[in-house]
Amino acid sequence: MRATRDLLRRRFRIVQHGAMLKTHVVNTTSQYNLPPNKVNLKNVGVREQVQAAFAGQDVQHNINLGLAIIECYHRELSKLEEHLERQAKQHNPTSLSVLRTIPGVGRILALTILYEIGDIQRFESVQKFASYARLINCKAESAGKVDPGHRKRRGLGLFVLSVRMTPLRQHRQTAARTSRISSCLFGGLTGPGGRP
Repeated sequence: MRATRDLLRRRFRIVQHGAMLKTHVVNTTSQYNLPPNKVNLKNVGVREQVQAAFAGQDVQHNINLGLAIIECYHRELSKLEEHLERQAKQHNPTSLSVLRTIPGVGRILALTILYEIGDIQRFESVQKFASYARLINCKAESAGKVDPGHRKRRGLGLFVLSVRMTPLRQHRQTAARTSRISSCLFGGLTGPGGRP
């Protein structure tokens, strides 16, 4: 499962780079005072349309290079996502199907949760899981003084980033989703005082 997790992390970095390339095309359009592009940059037919908007040959080559890489990423990521889903169905089909039932958790987020957490039973309680996943703020307090910078980077950065990037961005909804994820994965496991 570690190799699949690493592949999923690699996918995340490639998606980030693709987003930077799309941003470059948008910024270049703005830089040359052209009207904004309202097209999907993944589509092959759009490349000529976007490229033709620029007068300079060097700018056209620059834009074309970015669009060619975006096209390649899109094609390869589609294959990779299918492979990752097949692997997840072999590794842990039950947890994958449970995760997919949570509102707001799609295919990629379910895979991210599944592979970043690993064996959920290694956590004694939901609280320890939430702390490990960086969903709880820790306070370092001594003699009544709070250190606000204490342990900012802990747990699963990719997991937290994935949860926060989902369409349900408000804190209350994220907390509810985290609670639902915990209850789905932990089953009947409860924390202190019988709370999930």
